[in-house]
Amino acid sequence: MTFVSALADACSVDWHRYQSDCYLFINVTDNWANAKESCKQQKAHLVRIDDAGIDNFLRTTMKTKGMYLIWTGANDIDTEGVYVWEDNGARVNYSDWGENSPTNRTADQDCVIFAVRRAWMDKKCTKYYKYACQKTNQTIDDRNADDQVSVTASGVQQTTTSDDAEQTARSGDSEQTTSPDDAEQTTRSGDAEQTTSSTESPTLRCFCCSRNNVTQLTGEKKQQIISELKKELFVVKANTSASRRKLISVNDSRPSSVAIGSLGCFLLVLVLGFIVVPDLIDLGRFLSRLAAANP
Repeated sequence: MTFVSALADACSVDWHRYQSDCYLFINVTDNWANAKESCKQQKAHLVRIDDAGIDNFLRTTMKTKGMYLIWTGANDIDTEGVYVWEDNGARVNYSDWGENSPTNRTADQDCVIFAVRRAWMDKKCTKYYKYACQKTNQTIDDRNADDQVSVTASGVQQTTTSDDAEQTARSGDSEQTTSPDDAEQTTRSGDAEQTTSSTESPTLRCFCCSRNNVTQLTGEKKQQIISELKKELFVVKANTSASRRKLISVNDSRPSSVAIGSLGCFLLVLVLGFIVVPDLIDLGRFLSRLAAANP
């Protein structure tokens, strides 16, 4: 008889696995406090870098996603100069500070970012950076106390039973059945048969929904958000810098601009000196003779 210890190798969708943890890279910017809360809603925390291996993993993964600066959980908010991790309060033992870091230029540079090219740096917690969440990938036994794993002639069989769902998996015939209260799904690899039935429409789960602790957005709420975004993005054209620049004269020190301006001034003086001024002199003489002829 063979005993199998099953480990949940796969992380959730969009999460990346490294050793026993899963990492979610958020490609939007936010301040440190909001980033921390966002990870908390994902049942995770801001990344904790305990060794060079995690350091290299973050650097490699961030490059593939075009991310170069992210918030970490390291901070010295409570005690200046004493950096701890936000998830467990433990002091930072491993570090990879960049040159001249931490700077501590001001008392509010309390949060640490991870830079792909310049390692760690301390920044103001109110600044906006992208971030990554981290959580431990639990074993199958930890996920549900009622899980049972046994070995049969056909292969490994796992049965999961809870209040609202029952799941059976067999490695021999690749059969998986899930039957919650509102949906049932059966997948068979042998005959490529798939059946799905549900009494509820599927719910689209997005990052903004989970961040605001809601499962879905109603049509009315979507329209409200769109209207608010339109108001924030609306710009009066007359107030733009481009329109204002058209109303003022800006000094241009480029040699070509100086040459053109000088040529224009020369032509203006030439016209005034050789055409307008002589005509004015002749007009004055004519008026003088006219006045003398008619005393």
